[in-house]
Amino acid sequence: MYFKIFLSVAFLSFSYFAVAQTDMQKADTAFVHGEFSTAIELYQKLLKKNKDSQSIKEIYYKLGTSLYSINKYREAKDWTEKAIEEGYSDAKAFLQYGEILVLLSDYKAAKGAFQQYINRSGDNSINSKIVSCDFALSGKKSLVPIEIKNITELNSAYSEFGLALIKDKLIFASSRYNENDKFDNY
Repeated sequence: MYFKIFLSVAFLSFSYFAVAQTDMQKADTAFVHGEFSTAIELYQKLLKKNKDSQSIKEIYYKLGTSLYSINKYREAKDWTEKAIEEGYSDAKAFLQYGEILVLLSDYKAAKGAFQQYINRSGDNSINSKIVSCDFALSGKKSLVPIEIKNITELNSAYSEFGLALIKDKLIFASSRYNENDKFDNY
């Protein structure tokens, strides 16, 4: 009798573990194949079920990566930040976090994330990203207000581009329909 109960409990425990593994494998497969929307859904479901801190860190990171890959930078920042705060140990999390912060124009924090990546990985090849952050920060200090207005006397219903000033004349290129109703560049 006890043996049957033991077998039943063992089977149910194993079944639950197998289902959880299958869900993680499905999410990872979607992630690897670039099906990021599917991966996001599956990882979010896993977060509700999973209490293992090592798995949660990885799920946070993969959620951040998936969201970054589909250009949802604010959400990607939150999940990547959570992974780092929870102790996700792979240095590439700091690189990704820095890249996200650059896209969100938080150059000071991005610079710190890039430095953390260098400290943890020993990879100095991204020093140019730190220099870019410094450049962006220096540019923010000297912003000059610019007013952009539509000059209706110059603009047409077509697409004008490639402006140049030669001596005292303004020249430009324009895409316009020709007599055969096809676009020509002038």
